[in-house]
Amino acid sequence: MILYNSPTKIEYQDNYFDFYLTDQRLMWYKRGGFFSKSDTVIAERIDTILEIKYEERGFLTKKGAIHLVTSRKTLDITSSIETIKAIYQQLQTFLIEPPSQVKTCQFCSKNMDVEARFCSHCGNELSE
Repeated sequence: MILYNSPTKIEYQDNYFDFYLTDQRLMWYKRGGFFSKSDTVIAERIDTILEIKYEERGFLTKKGAIHLVTSRKTLDITSSIETIKAIYQQLQTFLIEPPSQVKTCQFCSKNMDVEARFCSHCGNELSE
């Protein structure tokens, strides 16, 4: 399911692509060829992203850039500042982890999972 597509082309690996963000993947799409049309599709799973960094590059004509580190490789994409900021904001919704649910043992003051009945540190039964 496509959640976002960029309004302008994205520069990736020295080529210009249409960029799509789905519920599971980042996708780059390009149609090439003058007489014989051919499609290029590159996809990267969102759940492999380990790190993301946004920056602005350039002196006179600034561009936005996103540097992604995945479990297999690093990716650099650039485009207009507005387009890159929009992509970055969309990616943040996938990468923000919900806070873990913890409770504190009333006997030893250690943190543990909110569902635990017994303390994993001291072994005492926890009150409800």
